[in-house]
Amino acid sequence: MYYFLEYLAGLPLLARCGEPSQDYRVEPSLFQAWDNWNGEMMAVWEPETCRLEELAQECLGDDEIDRVFEAVSASVGDRLWQSWCAFVQRMSLEEESGLEREWMDFVKRDLSWACVEHLMGLDGFFTAVLRVYEQGRLPCAWEGAYPEGRFVVL
Repeated sequence: MYYFLEYLAGLPLLARCGEPSQDYRVEPSLFQAWDNWNGEMMAVWEPETCRLEELAQECLGDDEIDRVFEAVSASVGDRLWQSWCAFVQRMSLEEESGLEREWMDFVKRDLSWACVEHLMGLDGFFTAVLRVYEQGRLPCAWEGAYPEGRFVVL
């Protein structure tokens, strides 16, 4: 897990949020991303999370999963908040406040599940999500019938 935490330290968290993309659908509004795409996000993230959690409980156990979530949260917490504030300012989204904690939890959850996949040697859904974070984006939903389609990002 140490290697993965070191890797996370180098991620350009949220550095390209709001920039146009040919690979992803870019949602420029925090509120619209939350309100308009939450159903699509849940339709993909929830079954993938449940599938991985069940497998991880068998392979790693609940205590190790909890340890991963705590370590990832501690590892990215301060930097994530700084990156969030820079993104909001860069995109002039100061009026769209109130969901910061939910967004932060969303990112930490994704990165934690990606770490779990890493520990289990899997290249699954959350590894794909991690690739979006590697590009400085914040994946917030899925457009199209999964696995066809593409990520919606901020």
